[in-house]
Amino acid sequence: MTGYNNETDALTDTNSAELASPVARIIGGSDARHIPWIVKIFYWGRNAQGVSTGTVESSTGFLVSSMWILTARHAVERPLRTVAPEDITVIAFYLVSGDPGAPLIRRVLHVDSIAYAPTVGDIIALRLHEPVMLDEYAPVSLEQTAAELLARRQSVSVFAYGTPRNFRLGTAFGTVSSVENNPFFHGSEVVFFPFDLLNGSGGTEGGDSGGPVMQRFPDVIGSDFGLVVGIQVMGTGRRAAFVLLADHRDFIEPLLMPHLTGSLSESAFLLRSSLHMLSNCSDFQERRLAKNRVAEGTGNAATDVTSCTAFESYQFFFKKTSDGDSWDSASAYNVKASAHDQVFELPLDPAQPHSYSELWDITALPVGPGGRDSKVIGAGENGKPLPGAQSNFYIRQTPTVSLPAMMQADKEIAMPGMVRVTWSNSDCPISGVIRGYTLFYMPADQIPVSWEGCERMSVPATSYKSTAVVIPVDTSKTYALLALPVVGDEVAGTNESGLPYSGAFRAGEVLLIGAPVVRYQTPGDGRVLHVESSSHGTGIIADVSFDDQNTYTWMRLGDLWGPEYTSEGDWSHISGKDSPVLVFGTPENPARAEDDGWYKLKVENAFGTVETRHVFVQIK
Repeated sequence: MTGYNNETDALTDTNSAELASPVARIIGGSDARHIPWIVKIFYWGRNAQGVSTGTVESSTGFLVSSMWILTARHAVERPLRTVAPEDITVIAFYLVSGDPGAPLIRRVLHVDSIAYAPTVGDIIALRLHEPVMLDEYAPVSLEQTAAELLARRQSVSVFAYGTPRNFRLGTAFGTVSSVENNPFFHGSEVVFFPFDLLNGSGGTEGGDSGGPVMQRFPDVIGSDFGLVVGIQVMGTGRRAAFVLLADHRDFIEPLLMPHLTGSLSESAFLLRSSLHMLSNCSDFQERRLAKNRVAEGTGNAATDVTSCTAFESYQFFFKKTSDGDSWDSASAYNVKASAHDQVFELPLDPAQPHSYSELWDITALPVGPGGRDSKVIGAGENGKPLPGAQSNFYIRQTPTVSLPAMMQADKEIAMPGMVRVTWSNSDCPISGVIRGYTLFYMPADQIPVSWEGCERMSVPATSYKSTAVVIPVDTSKTYALLALPVVGDEVAGTNESGLPYSGAFRAGEVLLIGAPVVRYQTPGDGRVLHVESSSHGTGIIADVSFDDQNTYTWMRLGDLWGPEYTSEGDWSHISGKDSPVLVFGTPENPARAEDDGWYKLKVENAFGTVETRHVFVQIK
């Protein structure tokens, strides 16, 4: 985070990895309960010439839908240079047990692009490379005005992950006290609140910027979580300030997209798609509503879904993939969802020729108040989605045959220069339609828009659930791999040249793999990590390419003059031994001095092996 200093009225850069406090407590407050839609954001520093500075910085953000994260603009932007999407790594945390601060497992999320608000303000949106499926996303409020918050002296809480070496979610809280001009983003305002230190609130620290500011103090969260009203952008040990989401409604509203998945039909004239609606209130509030209904004697404990949705109606758009990026000729289909997860059948024109192998693009956009004639949020001036992937995540499918899901690439020990590629087979409700698969592959540093020049290999299914094929590769390069089903005499999803259609085949459908590269590590190579004895939550993180295709092994050298590095021994007080995040101490087994020593990470995949240099961990 960049902290606001009341003494000097200047910003002080406090989230460099080199400045992190060895015993920092994340906002200085107590551990917060697990909130899956709050994420930790890492990015490496670069100078104006684009050269790495060797520092790793962090901030906090929150998922407002399956594809979008909101955070503070200053957290990923520096004077003279804007951080590129490839410089950003996002980690989502999932609790292993129900206890606050318990060991966490993590999922690495990759940023595809950065969206800037058209109005001035310390707010930015990160678009993910592929969707993240959660039961619920941040319950944002786009209605609250600063005058309303002040008039009722609104109590608020801020949640954040703090410095790069901290992996515990913390909280601080207070009561809204003033609205002032933002001294660093002229023409915009921020809302200030002092921390309620007498009642145990903490104060902010480096890495807290971008954290969600929510209505209500944390001591009543168990009954009603409240809505997210802002993004924390300034703070000290005494007070903090946040950007009000309602000031950027036109920017945020199009990001509130439902999550889509595809399913299969028995007919080539129907497209089936599942819609996961966005919730505008937390599961805590839904449970409270259910309890109230029971208490009132209704006997019906089911949650009232329509009272907890950001939008009640949506509009599907679907077009043939062969039409290209434009959605101008897409068909539209209005729906009013009656359940949190619901399957819809989108009718195709039976008068037009259709085949089992034809590929379709499908998206859905929320519709604002006013029914059929109301605004389609996120659409262009013609009411249709914007070209390409700019408007929303979209799925590609045929009516009756699913696309294979790429699974993994494994090294063929006995065959140097060869790798075994495995994918899950397609589903198909009509037996005998799928004759086999064609694997397309080519050197590519990212998922290609065009597959011109790719190699291909056709094979029958090698088992009931999956198919594997061995191909030659140059392990010094990165490869993109895509498998498509052979339906009748055609390969589904290919154009007249027999190549995959240009455009957005997604991660999951496309496997991107090369030799693992450690982009950065914090603490840096050869540095010291100070861990407070009997604490938990401090750790080492390595950002490694091709995360989902790697195996990770942390190794320890307890005595410089002792045996070689080893992964053997007692790791009960350390979590993440088989991941790129190694955290010292858990609530049940806090950090202990016996785990002092040198640690390094070994990363392996089908294309190669890499080891980090050592980090010395000092626990006292």
